[in-house]
Amino acid sequence: MGNNIELVISHYEGSGGNFLGRLYAGKNLDSQPDFRVDTNRDPDSLPINGRDNWYKELEQDLENHTVLITHNYDRELIANTFPTAKLIQLYPCSQVGNCLYNISHKKLSLSMPNAVDNHYIQIKYWHEHYTEHTPGYPCVDPVDLSNKPFVEQLLDVQFTVEQDRYFNKYWSNQLEYRLSIPIKPLSMPDLVNLWAIQNWCTEWSVAFLLYVYELTHNLFDRRKWSIDHQDFSSWDSVYLLENQYDFIG
Repeated sequence: MGNNIELVISHYEGSGGNFLGRLYAGKNLDSQPDFRVDTNRDPDSLPINGRDNWYKELEQDLENHTVLITHNYDRELIANTFPTAKLIQLYPCSQVGNCLYNISHKKLSLSMPNAVDNHYIQIKYWHEHYTEHTPGYPCVDPVDLSNKPFVEQLLDVQFTVEQDRYFNKYWSNQLEYRLSIPIKPLSMPDLVNLWAIQNWCTEWSVAFLLYVYELTHNLFDRRKWSIDHQDFSSWDSVYLLENQYDFIG
């Protein structure tokens, strides 16, 4: 299999693999999308799933690509297939919510009927996907990709003017909040304070708050209220739901 692959990136949805691949390739960066970098096909970086049909997906012509982006994390398989390529593997460890937000932008409209419910379902699905497929070894945390000297060292490059501009533009369009999922259960107001989102009450942020609150308090399927008949216009109205669960113990 002839190829010119110099870099393989393992990543999950929302964690910045396409951004990193296109940044490394360094071609036509001024015309790249600023936020959702998967909305157009890039001739130098090739995204594949690769998890279930690795060899089948690699039957396509690879000679025109320098970067391969995949959801496959099998280091031995990747090294055997591309022995001369650099391997970078991304996995969200700290600010998981930021990656989940990116996925919601990719998969759903942020303005739709029953938005809170639909966002909640999406958040729950992808967070479970992350946790069920946790790599068994250390990976690069996507939050570190905002550190320019770190990324230059990671890619073993010195940014050109165009790469530097693309890097800055990409991160200026990323979510400004740090959406971690705490280990210990917190109240809804404490979660809002933890993330410093007092002034960011949207359908998505409400859905994320409800998911994290129910996850950390073990309250799945214990609501005494319907998500389709609530006032989510302010944090104060959301906080009223805090005691409307079937707490056990």
